[in-house]
Amino acid sequence: MSLTVTEVKDLLEITSTSHDSVIAAMLPLITLQINEYCGGAFSHQIKEELVTFTAIGSSGYQTLDHNPLIRNSVTVTSTARETPFYGDAYFHDIPQVTYPIPSTYVEDYRIDYEGGRIYIETTDSQIESTDSVFVTYSYVDLYGGGKIAAARVLQQHYNQPSGIGSESVGSLSRSYVGGGGAGFDGYVSAILAPYKRPRLI
Repeated sequence: MSLTVTEVKDLLEITSTSHDSVIAAMLPLITLQINEYCGGAFSHQIKEELVTFTAIGSSGYQTLDHNPLIRNSVTVTSTARETPFYGDAYFHDIPQVTYPIPSTYVEDYRIDYEGGRIYIETTDSQIESTDSVFVTYSYVDLYGGGKIAAARVLQQHYNQPSGIGSESVGSLSRSYVGGGGAGFDGYVSAILAPYKRPRLI
């Protein structure tokens, strides 16, 4: 189960609902950033989730079981496993392009990575409006210190916008939050240290 707005508000002792939409919008992005920083420590994979479409276009969005999705991890095939479908050229190895230029004519499906949704964008797709497909993907599910770190990063957004650590008004002096990389302060970096995996190149 991915980290929810309610969990974040509980961790930060927030009772107001006035910032719920902002927290909901930022949470998937922060979740993905933390996972990237930790070298994929919070990644999980789903193999061949069956999705049946109901319409073409954004009104036919089908929500996958988990989110947010990791870019470059989504593959879509026919239920007979014989036809791979073409996805977003920006974030997928198929089609192999020198410069990733998105085109409705090479995309059989479109992915909302943060929301964990898939849809058929156009009638030019190989996938028909009521077809079923198998979707294999990776997603991020924070646990333990990852949840605390995400809540802390959201808290910093409100308390210290734009990474500003301190600022004074008279002849404007400003210092920015330093830290362990990825824009995280030392506290967040320390919380995430046990989860970091080495990157093999």
